[in-house]
Amino acid sequence: MFHMKKLKASTIIETIVAMTIIMISFGIVALLIINNAKNNSQLKLNAYLLTEDIKAVTKAEKEYNNEEYEFENLLIYKSIEEYENFSNIKVLHLEVFSINDKLIYDSKELINLDNEKD
Repeated sequence: MFHMKKLKASTIIETIVAMTIIMISFGIVALLIINNAKNNSQLKLNAYLLTEDIKAVTKAEKEYNNEEYEFENLLIYKSIEEYENFSNIKVLHLEVFSINDKLIYDSKELINLDNEKD
């Protein structure tokens, strides 16, 4: 007669427990990734809206100076530069950084000073 060797194997309960632990771990990681992506997109949206406000105020007041702004956890640098060899065209450059000096948003816009005159 043949003697069969017993193979060591995990039971169905052990397998279900291991799968449950793995699924819970994946769920937690997925929630962290989604939450981080949502926070980053909200930060970029805030940066965009702030730069649009600064552009509007700069054009309305016609004050073309280099300035720095600080809003909550964002630092905004506004610079006005000459555009190539045109004295009547300026470049409005806005850069938004987080508190840990990470660039969040960058915007450049041409401003025709001839159209800005009253």
